[in-house]
Amino acid sequence: MGQSVWFEEIDTALISFIKSKIPSIVPGKELGVYVRKPDEDFKKEDYPFITIQNLYSRPDSFRQFQDPLPVRGDADLIAVTMEDPAIAYDLWYQIDFWALFIPHMNLMTQKWIAGVKNRWFNLDVLDQEGNHRNIFALQQNNLAKSDLLDGSKRIFHSILTYRIYTEIDERETVDEPMVLTEHFYTIPHL
Repeated sequence: MGQSVWFEEIDTALISFIKSKIPSIVPGKELGVYVRKPDEDFKKEDYPFITIQNLYSRPDSFRQFQDPLPVRGDADLIAVTMEDPAIAYDLWYQIDFWALFIPHMNLMTQKWIAGVKNRWFNLDVLDQEGNHRNIFALQQNNLAKSDLLDGSKRIFHSILTYRIYTEIDERETVDEPMVLTEHFYTIPHL
């Protein structure tokens, strides 16, 4: 399976991280944090709540290492095992805050900003093999607001977008012939 960190792993970690920063707004009621999926109807949840949604993704050539890396060698077999580098990817996630009352919206956004403290954070993610990984997330916009009308209800909505730096790492290997010399490496003379 590899050590990839992809949508499911980010979703799980992001929900946990948000709940740790904003545990409750209404006394006695846990704040709902949900994955918003574009292929499903938007469910009307119990306000206030937060949704996360992956907006888009793209490979990151700046962070991408191109060449396979040696991971182990066997002098008896005269072979080296080479591993393909992880594919660097950036995922853009939108965090939406939803409330029916301005004080609830103000408290959610205040707790988020106070909890994160910067325009970035490190997200503790379990990769697909169950290893802990720190994934960097960088805020891409200022806090945006919009109000929506749903019949006679006014819904307060605030939005933040984050770029999350992740990678697809399938740990694919291939054995290659190895050249043996007396010296493992030499320093060229100038």
